Amino acid sequence: MYFDNVGGQALEAALDLLNLKARITVCRMISGYNGADSHGHIAAGPRNLMQLVVKRARMEGFLVLDYWDRAPAAMNQLFDGTHRGKLLVTI
Repeated sequence: MYFDNVGGQALEAALDLLNLKARITVCRMISGYNGADSHGHIAAGPRNLMQLVVKRARMEGFLVLDYWDRAPAAMNQLFDGTHRGKLLVTI
């Protein structure tokens, strides 16, 4: 499982290291924000998308809005984990 929010070279490197039947969740692609056109299209993507076929992997987009109804429960779990020392928050 790989969670990507950078895109670009980071995603390309991860694609080269995929395990068979890997799953990739794509949240953002901040590496291309400055090079995106007015519609948000990034000029160039990973050159090795064929790795998805070779490794029989799945890549799917993720939007937090799809889970917005579960946000209060998630926040409670995150706060609880932080309070009990089970989750470390760094900035």
